[in-house]
Amino acid sequence: MTSVKNSMSGGVRLNKPAYCPYCADPVSGEAVTLWDDRVYCRKCVKDVSPELFEFVTNGGRLEETVEKSDISLKKYFKGAGKKTVAVAFIIFMLPFLVLANMDKVNAKIDLLIGCSFFCGGFVLGYIFLKLLLASHRRSLPRTVTVESGQLLVIRPQDEIRFPLAECKWKFGGIDRDGLTYFTGLQKGITINHSGAFISCGHSPEMLKYWGAFLILAGVRRKSYWDALRILLISIAGTLIGFLAGWCVGHIVALFTNDPLWPFAMQFLGTFDGFGTAFNYAYYTSYGAKAAHKRLHPGFLGGAFLIIGVKVCIFAGPLPALICGGINGVLGVIVAWCCRSWIENRELQGDTEVTGLVQRQLIELSEIER
Repeated sequence: MTSVKNSMSGGVRLNKPAYCPYCADPVSGEAVTLWDDRVYCRKCVKDVSPELFEFVTNGGRLEETVEKSDISLKKYFKGAGKKTVAVAFIIFMLPFLVLANMDKVNAKIDLLIGCSFFCGGFVLGYIFLKLLLASHRRSLPRTVTVESGQLLVIRPQDEIRFPLAECKWKFGGIDRDGLTYFTGLQKGITINHSGAFISCGHSPEMLKYWGAFLILAGVRRKSYWDALRILLISIAGTLIGFLAGWCVGHIVALFTNDPLWPFAMQFLGTFDGFGTAFNYAYYTSYGAKAAHKRLHPGFLGGAFLIIGVKVCIFAGPLPALICGGINGVLGVIVAWCCRSWIENRELQGDTEVTGLVQRQLIELSEIER
């Protein structure tokens, strides 16, 4: 999967003073030039990673290529697919298992409906994965490298550059780069820029080189606080949704005399509360471009509609459709509000930065006068 190419990076003799980007001390004598075209102290590079120092001095290039043959559905099911199937089974079957336990008379019918939903969902999911795999293969081979202080992503249809100074990176799960679902890679380095997620480190050796380079270059590392923030907001949303569902369920039960409504609404409220809070927390962390690309009102509305119909199917087709429709509209509103709020917040931030720069320029011009 990983291809390593050679370049002229390595030791150079400095003719004028320079400062190491890592330690900020003057670099004297023999120095090391990395792929961002900056010179570093030999000691700094050796201290951070002796392997990287040897790799650079031997003319190595920080470059990885994912070929079409590197991705397959088999690798997907060996990796993230196992968790996806398990979660899908719980989502599809749990409501019907609970209903079967509470309604002994129709238990077999409830279980049959649940199995039908799961099997149908599995077939549709498999077809979707085949289409997604074909879509990814059209964008391969994909080469990721560093050139002149920029992360360079080369694909057959385009070439994208991301300034390293504007990127963030983290080590761990790399599922945000959709391509890695089909490579079987579970852990690595993910570099993020404005909602774009690029995975690196497809081999143990390249993982070390990427990590050491990003540390030396001072590329910002994504804080664990982001994950904690998403978790806390999601928990709060889940609790609020549960309480709202409890209230709505008891109100509906008063009019219908059906004791199952409180349970159904609690389950649905929990799902809606978690979905709303998680999407809000997640996409406020990654910006408007990520929200616009992935948080589609139709997709979230469809998910809310399906879960609404499934949860309320015990009451009959018409109540289930009404409940699902209301829940679907709620999903569309949630996605639209999250996207609009994130875009407005970033626009306001850009306006404030522009105003600050203009004020600084005015102050400088007054000083020059």
